[in-house]
Amino acid sequence: MLGESLTDRYKILNFMGEGTFAKVVECWDRKEKKYVAIKIVRAIEKYVEAAEIEVDILKDVNKRSENKDSGCIQLLDSFSFRGHMCLVFPNYGLSLYDFLRKNNYRGFLLHHVRDFARNLLKAVAFLHDMKLIHTDLKPENILLKNSDYYEMENGYMVPKCTDTCVIDFGSATYDDQHHTSIISTRHYRAPEVILGKYQNTFYIGEMELNNSSNHIFETKNINTILIRTRVVLSCRYLECWMYYC
Repeated sequence: MLGESLTDRYKILNFMGEGTFAKVVECWDRKEKKYVAIKIVRAIEKYVEAAEIEVDILKDVNKRSENKDSGCIQLLDSFSFRGHMCLVFPNYGLSLYDFLRKNNYRGFLLHHVRDFARNLLKAVAFLHDMKLIHTDLKPENILLKNSDYYEMENGYMVPKCTDTCVIDFGSATYDDQHHTSIISTRHYRAPEVILGKYQNTFYIGEMELNNSSNHIFETKNINTILIRTRVVLSCRYLECWMYYC
């Protein structure tokens, strides 16, 4: 509840969001005198166990990204409270998806999309060096470090900052670990995943396409995803062919 405390250190200020496995609240860190975001995992055994694995992965990310910006979220603290696993993170801004939604799903400006792609490629390269696959890259899991914006005459919102970080390592897996057959949110699922392969790269291209337009892959049907992917790629090849011929 708002106003209550998670241990003596963190006071709950605002509700920030909720998913299947956890909710996120904004808290005041009494020790460090700053605002933080805390992910409170549901007190269900399988979710708590998954959160403990996520903590181990995030600690590894922290260790390997020491003294450099990895483009991935930093775990500040973790603890158990009344059966809930709690993960503490910096209090960043909106996700790319939430910013798009707030902007009536009008795509980002092209030079901003380039910035997002550059940031994401840096993060994925870092994860590849760790032999780690995120498995759930999507606009919902990319946070703007600051979601301040200015408004144009038509009400279109332009972010003032394009610095981002990758979040939610709850389904991340190392190369040498067991890989489940179903990973990632369905309408962001890459063709190579549908066909039994595991990579991060397709998600980058698909996300940047969604960031600059509407959610063209949003569907619950796997066959539709493959068909739409083929159509989009065919259109791109056709545009290149017409340009050079």
